[in-house]
Amino acid sequence: MSASFPSSYFISLSAVLSLLLFSAGSGSAAPIACPGPSEQPHPMYPFDFGTNSRVEGVTAGQYKSAIVSCISNKNPDDWLYVHWLIPRVQGWVVPGGMIDSGPRLQITDAPVPMDTCLKYGNRSDTVSALYLGNDLDLEEAALEKRNGCRATVAGTKPSVVERIQEIIQQIKVFFPSDAKRPKETMLELSGEATVVDVSENTFTSRLTYSVSRVGNSNGSVEGVRMRPAFNAGASSLTEAFGKKYPEPIKLREKDAIAFTAQAAQPRLIYTSLEVLDINGVSVASITFPVYVTPNVPK
Repeated sequence: MSASFPSSYFISLSAVLSLLLFSAGSGSAAPIACPGPSEQPHPMYPFDFGTNSRVEGVTAGQYKSAIVSCISNKNPDDWLYVHWLIPRVQGWVVPGGMIDSGPRLQITDAPVPMDTCLKYGNRSDTVSALYLGNDLDLEEAALEKRNGCRATVAGTKPSVVERIQEIIQQIKVFFPSDAKRPKETMLELSGEATVVDVSENTFTSRLTYSVSRVGNSNGSVEGVRMRPAFNAGASSLTEAFGKKYPEPIKLREKDAIAFTAQAAQPRLIYTSLEVLDINGVSVASITFPVYVTPNVPK
C-alpha cells in the first residue's frame, strides 16, 4: 500500500526525507512564519528565525499521522544555515523563506513536546527549540540535555511498525557548492525518495533527484560529494549501502541512488545522506525513510 499524504505535504517537483522541503518567501512585507500551533521566535542577532512543529493526519496504511518541523528565516536578504538535530533538518534557508522537514510518519497521533538542539549560522551557535516528537525521541532529547547542545550528536529512534510498506516522499534542499561563497554558488536539489517492498523483510530505498542553480548562481555539481550519515538506528544498513557505494557519491545534475536491504521485524526510521561541498565541508543533509531491524531491547 502506498503512503498517501495531504496536498500540503508535497511541493511541486522542479527529488527523503529526514528526511527536506523548502519554500521561498512570497515577497510580502509581512514576515514569513512556519505553520503550526505556535511559532517559537529566535531573534539571535544578526540572525532572526523561528521554529515550529505540527502534526497532520495522513492516509498511509498503519500510520495515523506525520510530524513536520519547520524553520523560518526572517532575514529578507541573507541565507541561513541550520541543523536541527533530532528532526534531522539540515541545509540553507531561503532569505525570507522557510525549510520543512520531510513528514515523519507516526503510528499514533499523540505527539510529545520536548526541548531539542538546533545549530545555526556559520559559528556553530546553538539554541534550544521546542519540537513535537514521539516517545522514542525522548531518549535523544535527554542525551542532548545531559551533554549540552554543542557536544551532542543526535539521531532518530525507530518508530514501532510491523511490516514494510511503500512510501513516497518529495524532497528539496538548498546548499552551496562552495560554503565560502554561499550566495554565488547556491544550488537546489529536488526529487523523490521512495521505499519499495521487494519481498518479505526486504526493501529497496531509492533517491531520484535533479540539481539546478539558484538565480544567478555559478554553482556547479563538480567536486560536490554525498556520503551516508546513518544514525545509530540505521547502522545495520551500512554494509548494504557500502557494497553498492563504497566511495563518496559524486553529485550529478540528474541521478538516482538506490540500494536493497533486509529488516527483520522492520521498524521505520529516518536517516540521511550528507552533502559535502568542494572543500569537503558539510553543507546539507538529504533525509529519507528506511526500515531497519531494531537494535534496542523490546
